[in-house]
This record gives sequence, structure tokens and C-alpha cells, in this order.
Amino acid sequence: MSKDGMAEVLREIQERVPFNNFTGEFRASGISFPESLGGDCVVQSDRLIKALRGGGIHGRVARSDKGRHVAVLGVTGEERYFMDPMLCQDAPILVSGPEGQVVEVGARPIVEGNPTKVLAEVSGQIFTAWTRVYRLSVEQYFDGPKSTYASFCDDLTAGDFSVGEVLSSIVLRLPDEDGSVLILRKEVGSIGSCFAGKVGYKERMVDGEDLFPETEMILERISEKTALDIKEIFRIMNQAAQIMRSRAR
Repeated sequence: MSKDGMAEVLREIQERVPFNNFTGEFRASGISFPESLGGDCVVQSDRLIKALRGGGIHGRVARSDKGRHVAVLGVTGEERYFMDPMLCQDAPILVSGPEGQVVEVGARPIVEGNPTKVLAEVSGQIFTAWTRVYRLSVEQYFDGPKSTYASFCDDLTAGDFSVGEVLSSIVLRLPDEDGSVLILRKEVGSIGSCFAGKVGYKERMVDGEDLFPETEMILERISEKTALDIKEIFRIMNQAAQIMRSRAR
């Protein structure tokens, strides 16, 4: 499989396995949920590693120094490529180049024609990765937090799939064909309140009867991409939040 082939597999996983940070609660509780809602970074990485191996690429787990986050290292010959489906990057990043080299690729969302960027700086076998995001409110790029990857292994563990701390909010993120990233977010401590929007744009509450036209379009698009009624998605997110609130007691 070529680099272009890896990029195609990466984009396919991002489309088929959107990021969310709440279905792990169902998995841990033995409760079924629609696969079209995707999963967290562990689920995304697991699917990507299996897809890469199916194409003859040695897919490995790359562990971040930031909490429980994992991503993927694709190894082909002497070349090593970093891929993180959660970042919606367009292509793998070569992380086996010269010491100190900084490499970047485009990513989503694209805000007013300004694509998000994923960057990586190489330091021997270790590398550091971060995003550079365009903020529409100030019309400038800003760097996100940096994560260093120094630990690599062939397989995920049962502990990777376990639930972590109780979150303050849960989110579903779906990259769309127009370069945007659709988002549905719910505060765990709030009963019923959900917000919808596109990353890089203002989120709006979706509880009221009178929705902004663009918010209705976002909800319709989320429904289309997951093949689920939006009310069913709300129900699932409310159930996940309820489980989290129970765990926090």
C-alpha cells in the first residue's frame, strides 16, 4: 500500500467511524449502540490499524503523553507515518525524517477557505504532534496543545477500551464533504440541553422549537451521515450522560 493508499484508508475510517467520547460508556456497560455513531480515539485507531494491516502496512499503536490518547503509526520499510483519525487529517505525516524536521498536512475543518493543519516535529524515534486551527473571530491561526509520542506497541489492551474519568460534556463530531466538521454537544450535568454547529462557527442550542435554518441543516446532515433519526441520537446522548452522572455519584 502506497502513501496515497494509506491516505485513502485514513479518510475512509474518519467517514465511517466518526469521533465521539460517550459510546465507551455503553460498551463498558454491555449496552448495544449504533455503530454509525463511531467511537473514541481507541476505537478509531483500532479500526485504522486493522484496515492498514489488511493492506499490508504494519499498523502500530502510538501512545500520547497526554492522558489516555492513542493514535496510529504506519510502518512501511524504513518509513514511519503518523495518523490520528480524531484530527481529521487529510494524509499521513512522515515522522522518520531528519532530526528537528517539522512536517505538516492539511486537515478539517476548513474555515472560510483556511484549512486546519496537523504538524509533527521529529526527534529520533520520538515525535511531537499538534494542530494549527484558524479562528474566524480573530482571523488568525493558533496552535493547539502539543502531544509527544514516545511509546509504541503492536496491539491495544483491554485497559485502552475501559472508561476513564467522568466528562463535563459529551460530543459527536463528523467530517463533512464540504470541508466542515459537524458537531453535536451535550453538557453532562444538564438534562436535555444539546448544542449543534460546525467547528469554527458558533454552536446553537437545539432544544427550542424555533431553530435557526443553518442549525436545522446541520441536524439533518448529522442524521443523514449516521443513518439515524436526530431524536434517536439525542436519546442516546442523554442516556450516556445519565450513565456518567450515575458514575460520578
